[in-house]
Formats: sequence, C-alpha cells, structure tokens
Amino acid sequence: MKKLFVLIIIFHLQVTFSQEELKKYDENYTPLNLEDGLEYMEYIWSEKDKKEFKNLPETSISGYLPIEVSKIIWILEEPPAIDFFIKNGIFSKRDICSIVLKAFHRKLNNKKVNFKSLIKPYQRYWRKVNKEKYKEDKSFFRKYKVGDTLTFKFLRTYIDDEQEKLYQEGNCNARGILLEKRKSDFNLKIKLIEICDKKGIYIVDFSKKEIEKSGFEVKNVGDVFWNFYNDWEPITSKLSRH
Repeated sequence: MKKLFVLIIIFHLQVTFSQEELKKYDENYTPLNLEDGLEYMEYIWSEKDKKEFKNLPETSISGYLPIEVSKIIWILEEPPAIDFFIKNGIFSKRDICSIVLKAFHRKLNNKKVNFKSLIKPYQRYWRKVNKEKYKEDKSFFRKYKVGDTLTFKFLRTYIDDEQEKLYQEGNCNARGILLEKRKSDFNLKIKLIEICDKKGIYIVDFSKKEIEKSGFEVKNVGDVFWNFYNDWEPITSKLSRH
C-alpha cells in the first residue's frame, strides 16, 4: 500500500510538471533571456530536427540558417532577449540568428555555451566595417552645406504604392532646406518644403534609442526634423553614393 501511495505521488508530480511546462511554453511565449531562449528552442524543436542539427559540423550552421530562422524568430522580436546583442554592437539579424543557432548547436552537443565568446568574431568584423564606413561618411558629409536645397532619395520605403509608382516614373519629388548639421552622427536638420502629394514621406531618425519601436515617422511640408544625411542629396550635387 505504501509503494502504491508513493507511485501515485510521483505520477501526480510528473503530470503537474508537464502541465507547467505546457503552460510555460504556449504559442505566445517570449523567452526571458538567451538561456531561456535555448531551453525554449529545445522544447519546440522535434527530436528528429534536433538530432539532425546536432550532428551537423559547427562550420555548416550558417548554411542551415535560412531553413531554421522561423524556429528562432523569438530572438528578433521584443526585448529582453535581443538586448544583449544591441548592447554589444551587433544589429544584423542574420548575425544574431547565426550566433543563437551556434549556441543551440553547442547546447545539444553538451558543450559550454558562452555568448560573450561567441559574439567576439562578429564584434571584430563590425568594428572594422564601422571604422571604414565612418571615414566614408565623414568624407561625404562635408559636401553638405547649410542652406542647400536637398532632394529626398526614397531609399527605405514609400507611403503607399501610388507614391512608389510616381517616384519610379520621375513624378514625385520631395525637397527640403538644410538648416543645421550634426557631425556626431552625420545627421541633418531639415525643413521639408515640397512633396508630390499631401501624404508626406516616411523618415527614420536613427539617433533615437528606441528605433525598433519608433519605426517610420510621417513628415509633411513645413515639418522640421533630423535625418541621416544619406537619405538626402544636394540638388546640384553629383554625389554617386546610394
């Protein structure tokens, strides 16, 4: 009787634990941090997928990325999981996914997972790229003069399909006056003076800390705002950068 009682208790604990796990990882679950994210991945991946992924050489993981990105989309959503990468200067979604997949691969193979160590090669790469880009930006930025009339380059997106069509046909121009320059982040203070329709234009202020949340902002004639210099070009300029 005593053994039966113990078995009932064990069974009850197992069922309770399973229910807690199911409740913890529902379809809307967002991992609390990177370690929790790896646990979440281990939970949602099938045994077949985990075995196949585990047996891959670590050097092959980047080629596996396009197939499995849907399974780690949590890292590209809301904080706090993505905060670690942002704070360490890694913004590329592909890089972030590659790092997480590499960490998961090591976890499945019972290897030590150290995210600070995993990100170092990416940090070195982006420091070099950013250093070269800074020199290039500095050179181009000098060519913008306060008082210039600038034309908007529509590099990122359009208000709607109609505006895109007008621009592609050469019938949609947006112009602004350069009021001030900010060398620290290569931003221009612009007053919008002309646009092809009343819908305005979409701009992004990359100097904002909450850029992922702020997204695109609509600006119209008369608005004054800061914007990255490469989104604009002096009308009389022959700058060829895109």
